[in-house]
Amino acid sequence: MRKLPRTSKLKNIAVNLILLLFSLAAAFLAAELIVSIFFPQDLQKYNLDQDIVHSPRPNTVTRLSGPEFTVVRATNSKGLVDYEYNYEFDGFTIVALGDSFTEASQVSLEEGFPKILEKKLKAGYEQIRVVNCGIGNTGTDQQMIFLQKECIKYHPNIVMLNFYIGNDFANNYASLVTGYEKGKLTDKRPVKFSRFQRFFHFLNTRSHFVKLAENIFLNSDFTRKFLFKIGLYKTTGEPYDNPISLQHVFFMKNEISDIGYNKTLLIMDKLINYTKSQNAQLIVTIIPTREQVDNSKFKEHFEIYKKINISVNMTYPNAILADYLKRNKIIAIDLLPDFKAENINNTFYFNEDEHFNKIGHQMAADVIFERLIKSNLIS
Repeated sequence: MRKLPRTSKLKNIAVNLILLLFSLAAAFLAAELIVSIFFPQDLQKYNLDQDIVHSPRPNTVTRLSGPEFTVVRATNSKGLVDYEYNYEFDGFTIVALGDSFTEASQVSLEEGFPKILEKKLKAGYEQIRVVNCGIGNTGTDQQMIFLQKECIKYHPNIVMLNFYIGNDFANNYASLVTGYEKGKLTDKRPVKFSRFQRFFHFLNTRSHFVKLAENIFLNSDFTRKFLFKIGLYKTTGEPYDNPISLQHVFFMKNEISDIGYNKTLLIMDKLINYTKSQNAQLIVTIIPTREQVDNSKFKEHFEIYKKINISVNMTYPNAILADYLKRNKIIAIDLLPDFKAENINNTFYFNEDEHFNKIGHQMAADVIFERLIKSNLIS
């Protein structure tokens, strides 16, 4: 039997590889089409950023869904989940900083508390605006950096930091941009991303099929640990090896919570100094968790700690922050008393998701509006 020349073998291998790649590409495109039509996913709406870890993508339409909502939202040319605003403005500007509670992607734009607040204020002050600079999955340090890079350009009269008790202490503790050594903050920027992480993020912002596969893998402890082990995600900035949820740790007295509190207050020092240097008034809205507001939600998520003799104090984080703000003469708007007084069977939050529902956003806007007017901060 006559052997094929070496060049013919190489040619056959090349043809087979091309056919294989074409088949894989066709299969991927077919899978993408099917998933995008019948099982659309919530695509990543942020860009990787060496200063903030992730910054909002401009001019993007994204979908966010859960058991209790499906919302399609758009970002403006600056990446904000808000209307298009010019930097220059003759009136009064409030910049709202915060995480996903402020971003409010679980409801429509007009149903989020920043826009409700803006509408209420405009009834008495025509030349006023509330610019929503909220970015989901961020801590106070990242929000301050975003203020410095982007939102200060709107020349705010008031910077309103909306601090979510549920995870902002935890996010500050585990920050990738700010470290904590010997009682002082350290700057860990620039945050470095591998080519693998950048490529996966690129796919995550565009492919429904890839996002579906990721969600399936994240549902299993084994595969989730595998994804972290191969470096698909950035790990937390501080070591954490504890069976208790990092978010729950801050309702307990321990070494980790102490570090998180100290680190947060040092970040707050920097934010206070920066806003003063920009002639902006800083106010802080303290957003409670549903477990703080509703007893049934407390029992659902925290009752287990009583059984293992771990002491839980649901108002301790609020007290730490409120005391700090009082000492620094910063106006604090703690929503917890009003929410708790008006709550009936988890009135203000989704049942499955931890965020405000429409009623919660309305209530938050009402309380903030009342405090702003009483404090004579609007001129």
